[in-house]
Amino acid sequence: MSEHQELAGLIWSIAGALRGSFKTSEYGSVILPFTVLRRLDCLQRADDRTALDGRLALELGDRTTSIFSLAHEASDPAVPVGGPDLSGLVLAVIHGLPADLARLLELLDLDSTIPRLEHAGLLRQVIDGFGALDLGPSAVTVSQMGQVFEGLVRLLMETFGGEPAGEHYSPPDVTGLMASLLLSPDREAPSRAAPEVQIYDPACGMGGLFSAFESYLRNSPNPAIMQASGQEINAQACSITRSLLLMKGADPGAIAFGDSLSHNQHAGATFDYLAAVPPFGAGWKSAQADVTHEADTLGFAGRFGAGLPRVNDGSFLFLQHMIAHMKPVEDGGSRIAVIFSASPLFSGAAGSGESEIRRWILQNDLLEGVIALPDRLFPHTGIPTYLWLLSNRKGPANKGKVIVLNARAHCSTLRKPFGSKRQYISDDQIVEITRLYAQAADGFSDAETADNGAPRLLPIEYFGYQRIVIDRPLRLRFAVTDAAIAQLEETRVLESSQEGGTLLPVLRSLSGETQGHFKMTPRSHRHSMQS
Repeated sequence: MSEHQELAGLIWSIAGALRGSFKTSEYGSVILPFTVLRRLDCLQRADDRTALDGRLALELGDRTTSIFSLAHEASDPAVPVGGPDLSGLVLAVIHGLPADLARLLELLDLDSTIPRLEHAGLLRQVIDGFGALDLGPSAVTVSQMGQVFEGLVRLLMETFGGEPAGEHYSPPDVTGLMASLLLSPDREAPSRAAPEVQIYDPACGMGGLFSAFESYLRNSPNPAIMQASGQEINAQACSITRSLLLMKGADPGAIAFGDSLSHNQHAGATFDYLAAVPPFGAGWKSAQADVTHEADTLGFAGRFGAGLPRVNDGSFLFLQHMIAHMKPVEDGGSRIAVIFSASPLFSGAAGSGESEIRRWILQNDLLEGVIALPDRLFPHTGIPTYLWLLSNRKGPANKGKVIVLNARAHCSTLRKPFGSKRQYISDDQIVEITRLYAQAADGFSDAETADNGAPRLLPIEYFGYQRIVIDRPLRLRFAVTDAAIAQLEETRVLESSQEGGTLLPVLRSLSGETQGHFKMTPRSHRHSMQS
């Protein structure tokens, strides 16, 4: 076990004191913010102030009050009776933090958690537990602190099986695959490996994608610094992402709180790489008024010019939002990785919002590839998922074409299920999927004879179809014969009707005189064909 895993386990052990007073799923509301508070406290008191990130050192300033000494001050007999209780003292210190740090912790709802801890008689114990930890820069580097915090988030998820916070958490194997597929073509080529890259996630959840991208960039053949930007609608998840970046020495201020669809807080910005795992099948009713207004008034000058999907699935809204934040080709262009359920592949008939969006993406040659992922990869759902890759800077070999790869078999079985997650993609399997995809991107195109599981490079025309409506007269034909009359009598349909007594003799007379044939064209009949 590595040192950062041991430290994460040590911090998590403090949660044992919460048992009985807090639900298991609530442990994170105590452990994560107190880890941030202790790290900030240790950084502020570091002898080597140059070990701090410059901007963070400026924000922390020269404050001397520490919540980790307040427990002893509150129990000092010299403190007048009737003075503020311990929770009041702690909250006063937190509210006195610089504005950016105070807002970060505010989203973690410490105003309710800290009084609850004191009411349960646990606040002093939790403070003492964290106060005994050395999280200063000489003991824990920035990189190690980031890994520790990632470990805590993972322990939080594993403790209660991935529900309900699993909706805001993407497993490391999934985010690792996305980072590899999106970054490897550029990081392997020194001429395209910029020293600093901008990553954007409009549904960043608990920051899993940022962790995967930062790790890949740090360990790639041509290392780079990541500049992370994003937005998240869930307050706690947003604060965890901000905290994660802060622990890594990055700027948490670029993570906005709110709905990306209705309130785009990165309007006008463009990024090198964009990645997301939007909520599967989530509706956009709450954002409908703002989204519809933007689509109607701005068209392609806004984000949703290609069309609007049905209100019960906002997948294509997230995708159009990401496309709108791509860099122009003349500025280097961008690539996108996004994971969807199966629905965006086929939902909506010709002419529908979904179909028009797909047509616009294909006709503008933005879709680079679609990968069918293994089943049971996510802790909160077992539905089939697909990884879409888009680019406005395709290579010559795959212009006008789309890579299709079936990667369902590239997985391993977990020893212990994690919520709905039963399978994972190993590091070796990530390398293999990336290799197969790169093989197609380099020009492999034997679409008809490729073995099952091998990549295929298909013309974009393969993915389109037309709906043809044919109107023609409806022709009904019947013959009056003895056999037909006998069959009608056997059904006894006419026995109960007054007309039946006169109709049958008429039909018999017709049958006896001549074999009559009649045609009727009472209305038109519409046939619909899709091809």
